[in-house]
Amino acid sequence: MPVINTRSSSPPASERFIVLDGMRGVAALAVVFLHIYRIAGEEWKPGLGYLAVDLFFLLSGFVLAHAYDDRLSCGLSASEFIRQRLVRMYPLYAVGLIFGLLAIAGAATIGKPYVPFFRLLVSLLFNIFFLPIPSRGMDGHAFIINFPSWSLFFEIIANALFGLFWIRLSGVVLILITALSFFTLTLVVICFGTMDLGAMGNDLAGGLPRVGFGFFGGVMLYRLRALWRWRVSWVWPVALLAAILISRPSEPLLPFVQLGVVGLLFPMLILAGARARIGGHFAAAAEWLGAISFPIYVIHAPMRIIATALLDRLDVPPGTYPTVIFLATALLLSALLHRFIDPMLRQALQGPSKALLAAMSAKFKGCLK
Repeated sequence: MPVINTRSSSPPASERFIVLDGMRGVAALAVVFLHIYRIAGEEWKPGLGYLAVDLFFLLSGFVLAHAYDDRLSCGLSASEFIRQRLVRMYPLYAVGLIFGLLAIAGAATIGKPYVPFFRLLVSLLFNIFFLPIPSRGMDGHAFIINFPSWSLFFEIIANALFGLFWIRLSGVVLILITALSFFTLTLVVICFGTMDLGAMGNDLAGGLPRVGFGFFGGVMLYRLRALWRWRVSWVWPVALLAAILISRPSEPLLPFVQLGVVGLLFPMLILAGARARIGGHFAAAAEWLGAISFPIYVIHAPMRIIATALLDRLDVPPGTYPTVIFLATALLLSALLHRFIDPMLRQALQGPSKALLAAMSAKFKGCLK
């Protein structure tokens, strides 16, 4: 199948995948509802919401192949690619870390301590460098301060591997990586009975086959996108994605449903979404949802810490009003972060990161002499 290796057939840089932006936003909201059950109530907890992370990995591979295949083929170095990715991801990651510290301090102030101080300090020393702490910690999280950051850790690993080995990522290699990752993922899911792995210190390794299949599967989907010739309305992929994430399969079928969703349905939805028709206000809404998906992902968990502590202190039960207040605040803060804070921080990091990369390159060349 010669169409698999389509590095030279990339579309114009102006091509946008607006429906995929909207799908990413829907998935981010599913993650939020997955984690705020103490605020919204258990009935609002999406049964397969944790699979949104696997969709994120697939979308990341797809979008990065679109954005960087041509640039890497034209000489963009692996080190510069990794620098650009870190500059893109670290500012909001750091904001989430700061939010987490403030939320933990606030919870302790009102008599609802979240984690012992020493463990918090050790976690900070690891997490500030984008590293997990493989400890049982509070609830066993590998990133105690802002627990959803575990997926960003694996995202960085996948990004680095993509940049370092891009030249070798032919169609055959991508098929081998995704097939091996999915085979490993299948064994892991059958062993543990769930795909909800990677966030805890004691199941951190479970994130490797998830990101291996998701990210490199996304790269392969991008290069195979021409094979998908059907064009549908944006409603179908978005509605089907939402239906999948909120569904609650029966326990005996759960492992097989998870594997079917991630291995078959999500790739099909991404290919359909990439070619789906959308316009007008719906397109604007989809773009906005995609834009705030990363900010809301990194701040909702710290917000949950302080909101849950307040509700517990005031003895307020889960309900509509706390949920509306929480979501409105999260969406507003996410919009502000996207519009003002993130661009400012990324711009501030450009100069220092380039200087650091130049110094490291010079040092490396000096060592070779």
